[in-house]
Amino acid sequence: DVTRDFVTVEDVAAAVAALAAEPRNFGQVYNICSGVEFLLRPLVEDMIRWSGRDIRLNITSDRLRPGEMPRFVGDTERLRAAGVTIPPPDFSQVLPAILAG
Repeated sequence: DVTRDFVTVEDVAAAVAALAAEPRNFGQVYNICSGVEFLLRPLVEDMIRWSGRDIRLNITSDRLRPGEMPRFVGDTERLRAAGVTIPPPDFSQVLPAILAG
């Protein structure tokens, strides 16, 4: 039941190219993120459903990391100030593409 900020490889590549094309960005540090967090459990459940396989999700408490951050989402302020935005992924397209692999 943790959240994460996801971006697609294509969007990261476009953001890096846009940042690199602008000399004022040289030497700056940017957080490449969408600023939108997604619950992992529904994404895993969607992957299981789209796989067409009979898979059961079992959470084993002794395998959970004690220092796990329950919420992980990026701050887009500097990225937006540089004129770059990254949309959150459309998992209805991304997950089937991953499974088709």
